[in-house]
Amino acid sequence: MKLISLKMNNQDGFTLVEVLVALVVAMVVSAAAYAAYKVQQRTSTVQQQVTEIQQNVRAAIEIMSRDFRMAGYDPTAEGRYTIDVATVNSFQFTADLCENGGDPKAYGVTCGTGPFPAQNLDEQYFFQLSGNTLLRTTGAPQSAIAENIERVELLYILENGTTSLAPIGPQRDNIRAVRVSILGRAGQPDYKYTNTTSYITGSGVTLPLFNDNFRRRMLIKTIYCRNMGLI
Repeated sequence: MKLISLKMNNQDGFTLVEVLVALVVAMVVSAAAYAAYKVQQRTSTVQQQVTEIQQNVRAAIEIMSRDFRMAGYDPTAEGRYTIDVATVNSFQFTADLCENGGDPKAYGVTCGTGPFPAQNLDEQYFFQLSGNTLLRTTGAPQSAIAENIERVELLYILENGTTSLAPIGPQRDNIRAVRVSILGRAGQPDYKYTNTTSYITGSGVTLPLFNDNFRRRMLIKTIYCRNMGLI
């Protein structure tokens, strides 16, 4: 019998080994890409949290700075506009924005004279920390000027250069500036982060360590009560 050898034509394709190698390489590349994505996502989340805290605290400081400077504004020198309450986390005062004397007006008054004749104003101010919300209260309902605020310290600088966290009686008339310390916190925890930072207030008090998963930022600013002591 004569054997006839048949030559098979070569066909393009991959061997099993080549397929397995390709799969392994693809998995390695995918894992590296996913890891890079997670790092970028985490970095973005951290930046968003830090930005949120800083904007929140700075907005609160800006509002307080604007209003605290007007404490005791009394252009007619009647002695009815002054600082009424000064504690470590609350501040209440009046300012004669209408510049027409008389008793401090409640919210909704329209000044007949002065620099704001056509505006509804309030000559009574009250700032306080309630829970984790910093409130600004005038004659109108309370309004929140900042959320997620964990600490507010108000240190009062008196005319003779001394300081007090709770000036009383005649001491309130000698307040010339308020050193405000605000500690803001992120709205959501980051369970891959542990806060072990020591925060020191404007009076030099070191707050207890939190040891939790929330990021925080403290801002300290001295606000001068430019109208106190002018009369």
